[in-house]
Amino acid sequence: MKRLIALSAFAVCLAACGGNTVTPTQPTTPSQPQPQPQANRAPTVSATVSPAFGIHGLTTFTMTVGSMTGTWRGTGPAALGNFSLTLVQENTGRVTGSYSDSTFGAGQLDAASTTNRIDGQGAIEMRVKQGPFNDWTFRGQMDQTGRRITGGVFGSGFSGQPFTLTKD
Repeated sequence: MKRLIALSAFAVCLAACGGNTVTPTQPTTPSQPQPQPQANRAPTVSATVSPAFGIHGLTTFTMTVGSMTGTWRGTGPAALGNFSLTLVQENTGRVTGSYSDSTFGAGQLDAASTTNRIDGQGAIEMRVKQGPFNDWTFRGQMDQTGRRITGGVFGSGFSGQPFTLTKD
């Protein structure tokens, strides 16, 4: 009887395995077109906060990574000629330093001014004091390299004349 049970178990296993020879099928081409690789592009930084912690939307912004600390050479209104600024940027974005131009000589950023600053988007404002003149202000935008600023000069007879600063 034991032999009969063992033989029956063997027969059931053999039948369950199939015993027929089947030729494997060839792979088929997918019906959906495959996505094409994207061309190289400038990197983009984005962030997702999860869970939202009460934030219903996340504002996307461009951040300029640059420091005002260093020597900057400038061109702008003819009245100033070529000029330079030697600046120090504090952690708060406040900027201090000296100014000099080829027409009237030395000056400085107004140490008492709270407008001498650069913000997280690269917007700058610097108020200059020089000799007997009324103060004037550089207002502009740092480019994405962090080494060039363009904008306008205001005050002391200036009304937005363009300037360019380039970091040494």
